[in-house]
Amino acid sequence: MQKNARRNIRDPLHVIDSVTWLLYRRVIIQILNFVGGVGVMEILRCGKKIVYHGSTAPVEIPQIMKNGRMLDFGEGFYTTSNKEQAYRWAELVAVKRKSNIRVINKYEFDFDAAKNELTIISFDNPDEEWLEFVCQNRSGRTPLKPYDIAIGPVANDQVFTVVVLYEQGLLSREAAITELKVRELYNQILFHTEQSLNYCRYVQHTEIGGTSSGEK
Repeated sequence: MQKNARRNIRDPLHVIDSVTWLLYRRVIIQILNFVGGVGVMEILRCGKKIVYHGSTAPVEIPQIMKNGRMLDFGEGFYTTSNKEQAYRWAELVAVKRKSNIRVINKYEFDFDAAKNELTIISFDNPDEEWLEFVCQNRSGRTPLKPYDIAIGPVANDQVFTVVVLYEQGLLSREAAITELKVRELYNQILFHTEQSLNYCRYVQHTEIGGTSSGEK
């Protein structure tokens, strides 16, 4: 009896049927992708990180965009370490500009060098601090503390709805945060100042469904 028990400890799948294993695997995958937190932590652990920017044209020289739009982390140059998110951004920009061209631009973000020279704020999850920061930027209010780079989860359309309901007083802070934590979010890295762009080096670009430029 004890021998069988030891075998089960060494081989837990021996006592798990296929359906249970599939459910277990799905939960593990969801945890690993939970609200982009893993992606944010990965960025903070890396010395240099590959990030992407979706657009309708190659962007070899990133610029701080000041177009008056109220975005999550304020004005600047938005990137993500998640290529799928960059594809989504490219698609949104293409629809807005009525363009048939979608381009994924690739950069190297030197995080280690940046953190020693710049002010970087980061949010692992959509928590209370993240919610307040996004609300400040979405409403056009200037955050209290200056920053060069911001790293954290993306507020997509569903998340934006939660943010709006919170701002209008229709959701409490606790209810809003609870709702945000069940949403699948990706990360975003905003280069907010001109100085921050010195740590974002262009590598190459790829036209979706087309050709790719060589790395630089």
